[in-house]
Amino acid sequence: MRLEMLLTGITFAMATITFTISALMAVSLTRIRYKWELPTLYFLLSVYIFGYGMELVSETIEFKIAFNHFQYFGIPFISSGWAFLAHRY
Repeated sequence: MRLEMLLTGITFAMATITFTISALMAVSLTRIRYKWELPTLYFLLSVYIFGYGMELVSETIEFKIAFNHFQYFGIPFISSGWAFLAHRY
C-alpha cells in the first residue's frame, strides 16, 4: 500500500513539474516569435501524466475509464508536438 501511494505521489509530482515548466516557458517566450512547440509539448505531457495518475488513484471502473479518456487528450498530440519541434530545429 505504501509503495502504491509513493508511486502515485511521484506521478503527480512529475505532472506538476512538467506543467510548471510549460507555464514558465510560455510566459518567458511570449516575446520571441514561433517558440511555442516546447511549452506545448510539456503541457501535453503534463496532461497525459495527470490523467495517468488519476487513473491509478481511481477506485471504480467508471472513474478509471473517464480518466483514461482524459489521458487520451495528451497522448495523440505528443507525437505531433515532437514532429513540430523536430521540423523547427
